[in-house]
Amino acid sequence: MNMQGLEHLLLQSIEHERGAVAVYQAALRCVVDEALREEWEQYLAETRSHIDVLAELCDAFRVDAEKDTVGRRAVRAIGAALVTSIEQAMADGDADAAQLVACECVMLVESKDHLNWGLLDAKVRSNFRGPHAALKLACEQMEGEEDEHLYHARSWTRDLWRRRLNARSSSTKESDAGAAIPYSSRARS
Repeated sequence: MNMQGLEHLLLQSIEHERGAVAVYQAALRCVVDEALREEWEQYLAETRSHIDVLAELCDAFRVDAEKDTVGRRAVRAIGAALVTSIEQAMADGDADAAQLVACECVMLVESKDHLNWGLLDAKVRSNFRGPHAALKLACEQMEGEEDEHLYHARSWTRDLWRRRLNARSSSTKESDAGAAIPYSSRARS
């Protein structure tokens, strides 16, 4: 087993989950849709528990969970950039646009989470037996949660974009009505 590669993956994963907590916290400050708020609150709580599972994995593999690496610093910077993007969108004053930016940032976070947990699950599945079986089960559960997080984030982002694309501006004039018709509908007329 390549312990150095595993160490780097664990350290990037724990840093990423910490960044995901910050992204969810920022996203919750600008959410408009109440159903989305409930989902993000649940995922924030689950993300916090993922940090605990990763700390257990670090202990099991004798990895210093606080060791700083170049990969970890890169992951930290990306997380901070996502939070900054959400904050800038909120400052712009368009609540729906800010919610959409937040949703896209959540989707990006969940894409990386999904990758990390898939890799960790495969590694743990092949290496943990006996007394470490609980960690194996925890990884399987995390990967399942990450599947849900990613697919829901993608779905919400797509839905919010569709709403945004189909919304008519209050300044739209009657003469611009054709512009609000989807391209496929105009082609049939």
